[in-house]
Amino acid sequence: MVKAFLLDLNQCPFGEDTDHLTGNLRRRGAGFAAGIAIGADDFLTKPIDQEELALRLRNNLRSKEFHDFLAEHKQLLEEQVAERTRVLREGYIDTIHRLVLASEFKDEYTGAHINRISHYTREIAETCDLDSEFAEHIFYASPMHDIGKLRYLIRFNRNRVR
Repeated sequence: MVKAFLLDLNQCPFGEDTDHLTGNLRRRGAGFAAGIAIGADDFLTKPIDQEELALRLRNNLRSKEFHDFLAEHKQLLEEQVAERTRVLREGYIDTIHRLVLASEFKDEYTGAHINRISHYTREIAETCDLDSEFAEHIFYASPMHDIGKLRYLIRFNRNRVR
């Protein structure tokens, strides 16, 4: 039964993750060291004790469950980080867009200037063969260069009204 199990183990649905279960069964010597070097976690010695085999298999399968859980949890966390990063990015872009709209509302020339600068900086970045991520960042960041004018335009308009 044990030999049949070991022969069938190579065809089990767990795939590569079971390689550590079928390592060389020698306890000492070059086979043992080579097995550890390629990632074997456990060895059995001959003659194989069925109770020991069952316990080692149970422990290895539990270890695999933990490994699978951690891999799934890692994937879930990566997806959550990507989603939250996307939401933050959209909020950042929306904030810049609203500031540009506010500057256009107060002074049409400044708003148009800010939009032109965004497009010019992206074109310059692309012409200089900078990566597309940098070109996108500079496209969204460059409108901030004149955003301080908005404060002065608001103060100027308040003083004119008085």
